[in-house]
Amino acid sequence: MKDELMECLDFPKKSIVNRILAKNIIAQSADLSPKEKEYLTNEIERVYILASLNEPSTNIPVFKSEQYRYEEILCLYVQLRSTTKLEHLKKMFHAIFPNPVLLVFESPDNKLMISTCHKRLNLQDISKVVDEQIKSTDWFHIEKEFEKFIRSITYRQLSFIDLFQLYDSYHSHIRLTKCVQYMDNYPKEVSSLDELLNHLDLIEQVDHSIELLKKQQKKAIEFNEKMEWHMKIKREEKKRTKEIETLKGMI
Repeated sequence: MKDELMECLDFPKKSIVNRILAKNIIAQSADLSPKEKEYLTNEIERVYILASLNEPSTNIPVFKSEQYRYEEILCLYVQLRSTTKLEHLKKMFHAIFPNPVLLVFESPDNKLMISTCHKRLNLQDISKVVDEQIKSTDWFHIEKEFEKFIRSITYRQLSFIDLFQLYDSYHSHIRLTKCVQYMDNYPKEVSSLDELLNHLDLIEQVDHSIELLKKQQKKAIEFNEKMEWHMKIKREEKKRTKEIETLKGMI
């Protein structure tokens, strides 16, 4: 899977590293908790550095502002022994490295998941960064709608304005994979990317609301109380259906 993905992503030759990053080096150089070290040892088979995208290897300028400093993008490939601690591992790998990471996981059954996380400077200490919200694809094989997604993040298809825009291209396309979940379709062309991404965020918020309401319903004891939560869930589900129909009209 790794070699197939590398071929699809088509990184510039100068940026390609494609070598193992030893787990003991990660454990020694990163400020990991005992539990995180346990995850690193038990949950992960192997870690690769696929590529290092910086100005010398891409000819794309760095990006510096009061909030962001993007001088390098690191592409990591993590082969998992199990997926039980996936959410912990996502947070851990994005937190370990000060530079933004294009993070790829391979499951034991050879599926892929890709995630990104923008990082802004800690204004109290600009030598440190603050991770923003992690965005991820679902697990996938490189076929059908996810083949379209992989083609959309082929290096030559992305923004070369600066390294922030390059990373944000990956980030935006990962967010667009929600379209596959909601309507079994990955968009080939988008007239207004920001509008579409904002609408996807709105649907995700409704999904989160439904999830919370269902948890409250499970706690209810009285029949009338259960029915009250049931009606609230139905209203949110109706809102979700309406927003997905709106989404279909945007693509």
